[in-house]
Amino acid sequence: MVNNIEAMTAMGVTACAVLDPASPINDALKGTGAEVFPFTGFKDYLAAGRFMKRLVREQGIDVVHTFHNRAYKMGVLARLMGAKFRLFINRGVISRPNDIFFLWTAPAHGVICNSDECARVLRRHRVADSRLSVVYNAYCGPDFGEPKPRKKRGARLIYVGNGAQIKGFDVFLRAAAAFCRTGDHRNVEFVAVGVRQDEMGRYDDIITPAVRERLHVTGELDHAAVLEELRFSDVLCMTSRMESLPNTLLEGFDLGLPAVCSAVGGVPELVADGVNGYLCESGDHDCLAEKMRLLAEDPPARFAMGRAGRAVVRTLLTPEAKGRNLMRVYMGERLRDPLPVRELAGQIPVDFDDPEAAGHE
Repeated sequence: MVNNIEAMTAMGVTACAVLDPASPINDALKGTGAEVFPFTGFKDYLAAGRFMKRLVREQGIDVVHTFHNRAYKMGVLARLMGAKFRLFINRGVISRPNDIFFLWTAPAHGVICNSDECARVLRRHRVADSRLSVVYNAYCGPDFGEPKPRKKRGARLIYVGNGAQIKGFDVFLRAAAAFCRTGDHRNVEFVAVGVRQDEMGRYDDIITPAVRERLHVTGELDHAAVLEELRFSDVLCMTSRMESLPNTLLEGFDLGLPAVCSAVGGVPELVADGVNGYLCESGDHDCLAEKMRLLAEDPPARFAMGRAGRAVVRTLLTPEAKGRNLMRVYMGERLRDPLPVRELAGQIPVDFDDPEAAGHE
């Protein structure tokens, strides 16, 4: 929501938000220029619908973009009560929707997904294809500048997530064990960001002595600290069992990290195998270990793939691009265009040995 509002206001579009006063999003919207209308009655659907109908009339609202199941029901009921506006339902997960979700989408003008895989899941659960659009997430974080070649011994391989099974931390540990088992690992560090120390006991049977010696577990960190860990890493390892479009992948790309990923959800829409990273089947820790080793032992390949990932973020996944695409959907277009990752990568000059660009470590 915050990113969308920032994109709209940057285009000169007036944006507002309906939020519970206790929502942390209120603080995030300060300084965006958006007017916030406090509301606490989301659970009372009829009252919420009447509130939305009145707000639309009084504020002259043309488009309502909802980000929560109670909010889209609020919007649908307002439309059924006669309010005139275009209604869009946001969907950023690839889990199965509830059995009547498709009925709620019928009065809406569209469902905006953040990956094509998310749209495919909804289509399998009876959401009309004519209502589905894909607007990819944008990178909205700080710019640390163009990545520099790192001519150093060894590599830092980083996992960012948590200990939940769906995030595949156990797969990362098994891949790390396979990495250590199949070749030189003296100059490699494995970093786990977001996994709590009190969760580590459940992985005692997975963590081999070689991995334990080289594993740094940071625990939970704030966002700025996560970016710092990524800045000083060489390869992003994303071993999730399910994802739609992970923002961590965009952050890693912007910092010039190639990615070794499980080919799940919308990840293959961002990662072109061999171009800005590598893809392996979900749970295939041997494949992940093989690709991790390829990048750990080849700094020029890491640099080239990192440049390609950075170009994807800085060209295709900017807030400006997202704002334009949202506006196109609001105006009635249906967007399902794949990201041209391979085509873009072919246009990027890479000179690993440029002395002016090299950052020796």
